[in-house]
Amino acid sequence: RSLLRETLRVPGPEGKSFEAAPATGQRGAWKVVARSGITLPVDELGARKPAVTIMVSDEGRAADRATAVKLAEAGGYVLAADLLFTGECRPTRLSVWQHSMLLSNVGIRPLGEMADEVRSLWRWASFELGAREVTIEARGPATATAVLIAAALGDAPRGSGQLRRVVLHGLPKSFKD
Repeated sequence: RSLLRETLRVPGPEGKSFEAAPATGQRGAWKVVARSGITLPVDELGARKPAVTIMVSDEGRAADRATAVKLAEAGGYVLAADLLFTGECRPTRLSVWQHSMLLSNVGIRPLGEMADEVRSLWRWASFELGAREVTIEARGPATATAVLIAAALGDAPRGSGQLRRVVLHGLPKSFKD
């Protein structure tokens, strides 16, 4: 775990890793600021419950809105979020690889950042929204990899919700290619 954390430059579990505030103009919309300062847009669907599903997708939360709504209508509690390079957090002027290189120049490893953003969402759901059981669902190779890394680090601070399940759609069969 320490080698993974060091290689991807993922910070340890100590300290608060998020700041959150309701987004203006929309009910159930949040802005969660990760430890790095990157703001993640989050939609809250369904009534708050002790069990929550955090959904992330390479295409962004808007692309998977129907899946999130269906889960919420079935009685679930869902947080749909955009991570770095997905949805609203996708760069518009530069390509993703160029933006990734810029971040790397200042010491941020994009995959490590995405994994830490997943951990920030997990902690936020636990500490601020009262979730005791967390399921994280990812769609696409980038977000699935980030969620896998976040789960592998497995160092949630005391009092945070238990990671009950990880659902990965589109995880690469190999990281060689």
